[in-house]
Amino acid sequence: MIETRQMSFEDIKPKRLTKYMQIIEIIDNREMTAREIEVEMNQKRIFKIL
Repeated sequence: MIETRQMSFEDIKPKRLTKYMQIIEIIDNREMTAREIEVEMNQKRIFKIL
């Protein structure tokens, strides 16, 4: 089977629901900017969002 670029990309990109759940966990009823969320995710070694 020949794998296309699109198929390869789909295999490695983060799943939307997983990303959403990680962001919700980080926010935890606080008001945060996207930058603050990114910093906290990087500190916890979760993927970069910006």
